Amino acid sequence: LEQGLEWWEYSQLNTRRFLAARLLAFAFVATHNHFVLDRGGALYIRSAPVVRLPEGVTEDQHLALLGVLNSSVACFWLKQNSQAKAGTSNTSGGGDRWSPEPWFERYEFTGTTLQDYPLPEALPLERAQVLDAMAQELATLAPSAVVRCHTPTAGSLGNARAASERLRAQMVAVQEELDWEVYRLYGLMD
Repeated sequence: LEQGLEWWEYSQLNTRRFLAARLLAFAFVATHNHFVLDRGGALYIRSAPVVRLPEGVTEDQHLALLGVLNSSVACFWLKQNSQAKAGTSNTSGGGDRWSPEPWFERYEFTGTTLQDYPLPEALPLERAQVLDAMAQELATLAPSAVVRCHTPTAGSLGNARAASERLRAQMVAVQEELDWEVYRLYGLMD
């Protein structure tokens, strides 16, 4: 529409428009809420919902929103307000409504549902920033990142794996603290 084309006319993808903006992306069907900050450079298929905030919103504002959306409070709310999609894995045969365990249940998380999510007055910026920095560091420890830097050896891959496991454990602890902070922000505890 912006280019004055009819719906059937061919148009090329304007990469500057789509790759330069920050956005939050999340899985359409998943067991839990998994929101990520895309700083530009990724394209998503039509079933991958994204949250594009207004122009001028800072990276810190994106991270603060990311912190609350990745909390256990948001997970609970999304599961209560989203369509269950059980039976979508190979282990259950697909298409049925049976789940072998409660944690196996998958949900359809949509942008329409997310629009109704009630945000607290304040958002957890500091812990979201810490988790983001840790996630970026974790990416440098992945085997694919290690082999890009130098010829891999068993020792360098082993060291990266050990560092990765330590960092993941620290991330779990920070995520737990983020959850407690979000409980407080919603007034669910003192």
